[in-house]
Amino acid sequence: MKARARALQDFVERLNLLSLREIARQAGVQSAMRVTCYYRDGKTLNSCATLRCPQEGNCTLELVREGWFDQRPLRRSIGRDLIEKLNAAFSRAGFDRLDDQPATQQSVRILWLVERAAGTFFHNVLLMPEIPQPPYSGIVNALDDYLPEAIREIPK
Repeated sequence: MKARARALQDFVERLNLLSLREIARQAGVQSAMRVTCYYRDGKTLNSCATLRCPQEGNCTLELVREGWFDQRPLRRSIGRDLIEKLNAAFSRAGFDRLDDQPATQQSVRILWLVERAAGTFFHNVLLMPEIPQPPYSGIVNALDDYLPEAIREIPK
């Protein structure tokens, strides 16, 4: 799976985005999350959604889609109540202790790299959302419920 994760990390680097670790260490940032969606068939736009949560106030979601707006992020404010629900769902799924989802088939069309960071804490999980087995299904469902724009598929 680590070779598959490298394709997603390469995509983020091509977008010239800061790593999530760097974002989490910025002054005033309490926590950060990133969802990178990679479509291996090339028929859908790859995307990277980064959520920055300051010490106080609303969080900001920055969404970059490959080939749109010269890779400039679309920004949206997200309320703390929604983020608390998302974090609670991630906790129920045991996100911070999960390894990458085991590969159950050789070719998967979609890969998600979900990362969370706060200060020096950092954890990521590689998912195959088309075959979400528990506990990974809890993460897929949480993103679908609370942050659907981060995972929305847009055909090329």
